[in-house]
Amino acid sequence: MIFDPIDVLNDTESKKEMTILGHKGDVHVVLCSNGQDSFYGFMFYCEFCDCVHLHGPREGHRDAQCTNKSSPFLVDGYILTTNKDYPVDERRLEND
Repeated sequence: MIFDPIDVLNDTESKKEMTILGHKGDVHVVLCSNGQDSFYGFMFYCEFCDCVHLHGPREGHRDAQCTNKSSPFLVDGYILTTNKDYPVDERRLEND
């Protein structure tokens, strides 16, 4: 079966709470779903934009796709992972 990102955007199951695992330095670490696709492999619901952001299947730092100008992700982007045990810093950022 080929993964269709349009189905994800239309799927109400995809709209769930965003999970921020913590931070690496000043960058948010976001837990993603794995779309099992070679192009759009990582996805997460962004509560700031009220939509699903789609990224290629590579763990690590990404520039934010946010359209909401007040999104905190626009400053430093985010780190994407599918590993709920991804190592994060102990401290929390101010205003989070």
